[in-house]
Amino acid sequence: MDDDAEHRFAGFVAAEQPALLRLAFLLTGDRRAADRLVRRALLRTHRSWQRGTRRDAPADVARHTLVRTVASRLPTRWSRPGRLGPGSDEVLRALLALPGHLRAAVVLRCSEGLHDAEAASVMGVPDATARRWTAAGLTRLAAEIAVPSPLESAEQQLRRRLRALADAAGPPGDGASLGWWLVRDAAVHRRVRRAVAVAVAAVAVVTAVPVALGASATEGGPRAAGGSAPDRGPVAGTGGITTRQDVFDRPTRGSLAADEAFLEALRAVPWLDPATASPDAVDSPVDGRHVVFAGDVPSGRWAFLVGRPVVIPAQPWGGGSTHGTMAAVWLTGPSGASADQMRPATEPTTLEAGWPSALLDPDAGLLVVVAAQDDVVEVSERPEIAADGSISREFRPVRTDEGIAVVRLTERGLPFGGALAFRARNGGPDGEPMSSWSMTVLDGTWGEVAIDYPRGTPDATGRQAAEYAAERVLREVGLPREDVEVAAQWVGSVPAEGSGQAAVVTVTVPSGAVILESHWLLPAPGDGPVQGADCGRAVLPAGPRRSGACWP
Repeated sequence: MDDDAEHRFAGFVAAEQPALLRLAFLLTGDRRAADRLVRRALLRTHRSWQRGTRRDAPADVARHTLVRTVASRLPTRWSRPGRLGPGSDEVLRALLALPGHLRAAVVLRCSEGLHDAEAASVMGVPDATARRWTAAGLTRLAAEIAVPSPLESAEQQLRRRLRALADAAGPPGDGASLGWWLVRDAAVHRRVRRAVAVAVAAVAVVTAVPVALGASATEGGPRAAGGSAPDRGPVAGTGGITTRQDVFDRPTRGSLAADEAFLEALRAVPWLDPATASPDAVDSPVDGRHVVFAGDVPSGRWAFLVGRPVVIPAQPWGGGSTHGTMAAVWLTGPSGASADQMRPATEPTTLEAGWPSALLDPDAGLLVVVAAQDDVVEVSERPEIAADGSISREFRPVRTDEGIAVVRLTERGLPFGGALAFRARNGGPDGEPMSSWSMTVLDGTWGEVAIDYPRGTPDATGRQAAEYAAERVLREVGLPREDVEVAAQWVGSVPAEGSGQAAVVTVTVPSGAVILESHWLLPAPGDGPVQGADCGRAVLPAGPRRSGACWP
């Protein structure tokens, strides 16, 4: 849209806002609700203006949008009767007791002075329907309102009193400023919609390969924390371009590799607790287990075991056991732990013989990677999010001993689970990179997330939805909390008047880029599991922000 058209739209808003506000107040009975309804109608009118449609009659578009929202026969928040105190005007109380479509018809007739055909056009219904709604509304109101003078009919009295009520709603806001705001922020809305559309389209195209801040499409594929990924990539026996050696078909490695008694006892440690194991959990017979790594690390004693599973459950992408597939589990214990003090970090997972594996302790800032003996291991602790919204990674090589890398991270106590990535280059620095296909993450200490609520603090379910959205982003950016700004830009019921709560959260990173994340949540059913869903993400470039104000 050219500058002249934008200026003309701003002038239209300044001129028409008072009349639209009067109409919205009579339809809602609440000044704040009327302000919101007018802004919503003007936003839609601006979209029509941008497309070049109905520029000759923007007032009709705005009024149509406003009235249709209230006249809908669906039980929306706009069509429900308003809540008024006992001292409220009887006309307003009676008006708001009408269904939304009858209320709109009466207001258009008595306050706006429209004939049946004009009202029908605004409400988008046939003339006969508008005539019927108007008559029904007037009849019901006449029964509720006493006529003080025989010189004035019920309709005349209603017209006069409705106009007086609209006058009493108070002066409109600064229409010129509202028009400028709508024009100025339209670009922001377009940018957000485009970003969300791109994100949704990307999810639809690569459903089997979810993209996250913590993953880079240029690094050989996605990560699957604590498990395997359906797209197995270049590994042995899967048709990839590179044949990788069996990472685990070697003598035990680590500082405890020579302790045969400890290794023998370690192989007998149960991998599953029958009382808590999931129905599709994998296991391996003791005589088929092999200790790949056992050693003392800065945060305790860790071990990594593999074995041929008894059963591999069918996977969503098809198939069960394949050549080279095995069960695997990480065991952890305190420093100097005996074998019977070692416990599984998680349930056993399945992986291929050519895949490297890792265990991450976020609280200790410690990562142990098990790769092939001649692999070069590289680590990236977090993605880099630039001011233009682009995401990249820098990997640094780390020291290995027979393919085992024990890495002290630069930060401790951060939720690195989704931020950290590693890769193993097959056969040396110039080898084919094998990304973080299997990484188990120990539970970290997750403190309270400081979230700003510029529109007011929501209820418990809304706060939880906002916290889920914020935590999901924070786990993938891997930054100290003091380095980011987190705000819940909007929290509300979805669907309207429903019990589910949706939250739209922004996380501003040091570059100024903004990550927009949304989450939807239902209230927890007693002791039952929480139900919800992630609703989308966009990464927006840095730009000017209105200090102390929420987003539109």
